[in-house]
Amino acid sequence: MYVTTLTVLLLLMRPDTFMLAVFIDSIGLELIIILIGLQTKVIFYYCWGYIQPSFAKLERFLINEHLFYFRPSILAAKTYPSLLCHAIPGYGQAINIIAYIRGQSRFL
Repeated sequence: MYVTTLTVLLLLMRPDTFMLAVFIDSIGLELIIILIGLQTKVIFYYCWGYIQPSFAKLERFLINEHLFYFRPSILAAKTYPSLLCHAIPGYGQAINIIAYIRGQSRFL
C-alpha cells in the first residue's frame, strides 16, 4: 500500500505521467508489475521462437556463401573483443567507403 501510494505521488508530479498515475491508482501497482512481467515473457518467447531461427538461417547462409565470414566463440570474444569487428560481414569495406567519402587517404 505504501509503495503504491509513493509511486502514484511520484508519477503525479509530472504532467506527462499523470495518466499513468491515474491508471496505476485505479488497477493497482501489483497488477501493473504482473502485466509488465507478462509482456517481458512474451517478448522473450517471441525472440526465442522467431528471431533466433531467422538469425540461425542467416548465419548458415553467411557461412556457406561468404568466404571470410566467421563467428568467434564467446570465450575468444571476451578475451579479445576486437575479434567482433571481424565477425561483421563487410566491415572492412564499410570503413574504406566511409574513409573515401570523408576524403581521408587511409584505406585498409
